[in-house]
Amino acid sequence: MKIVKYLFLFVSLAICHNSFAQKEANIWHFGDGRCLDFTSGTPVLLPGSSMTTFEGSSSWCDKFGNLLMYTNGGGREPAVSGQDAGHIWNRNNGVMYNMQGTKGGGFSARQSSVIFDAPGQDSVYYVFTMDETEFNTGASAAIQAAQPVGRGLTYFTVDMRLNGGLGGVVLADQRLYTPSYEGLCAIRHANGRDYWIIIHQASIGLGVYSVTPTGVSFIGSYTGAGAPADYTIKASPNGGKVMASFAGLLGASSTPHLLDFDNNTGQLSNPVPFTVTNSIGSYEFSPNSRYLYTAESDFFFFPVTESIVQYN
Repeated sequence: MKIVKYLFLFVSLAICHNSFAQKEANIWHFGDGRCLDFTSGTPVLLPGSSMTTFEGSSSWCDKFGNLLMYTNGGGREPAVSGQDAGHIWNRNNGVMYNMQGTKGGGFSARQSSVIFDAPGQDSVYYVFTMDETEFNTGASAAIQAAQPVGRGLTYFTVDMRLNGGLGGVVLADQRLYTPSYEGLCAIRHANGRDYWIIIHQASIGLGVYSVTPTGVSFIGSYTGAGAPADYTIKASPNGGKVMASFAGLLGASSTPHLLDFDNNTGQLSNPVPFTVTNSIGSYEFSPNSRYLYTAESDFFFFPVTESIVQYN
């Protein structure tokens, strides 16, 4: 399965974009005030972004590639931490919604958020958010008492017909499941309209949720590879494969597994463990879903070798 192809460099992107269609992912906001426009086929740096994030972020365009909104998915209480409170910004880089450090996801979540169109609703969009493992960092005593295991999986809905077409949040901070940290993946349903959401479901396994015109529903959890590790969850663009890590297996702190995913039923199956010597820090699929790329580090030798590895 493994193709012997190593690039002696390390790439770490703290953003996640799934190309559900052709132009919805044309514009990326990430990092500190960074924005790239891929409309021409070559990334162009754009000025003016209000983005502040330590790790994850999401952006969403309409079907023509026009930016609608972007978010860091959540933040920390500014008065305590001095960091961003978590925002959803509009296309003009203005604040659409302030999460105040008490709503949404985490400032340091690997996959803090994902945005997509609400099935069966015109001009309405979901913003799903995920908390960080360091959920107590930068939190007041009152918030720690009110959110003892963090905020987990939460969602907002945005109606783009509000505020003169700049959009507005109509449903905020809808808590779906706690505790859950770091990993958040959205997959287009086989019907081309609905979506699946996959998260780390506490110590149970991977939790699968459906998003349909009737709302958000828990479908079930997958426990076949053991307890989940709080790492990135990635899906192939065709919806047939999912890569996720599980803790305490094969003598390692975490072991990535490649699983089959049925994007018609939401079922995960057939886990294949990656029993590699190196530590796998992150992973991503190719646009045609044929290849899986991993960022791997060899900590057993000095100097440390960091590589991009391609799997068929």
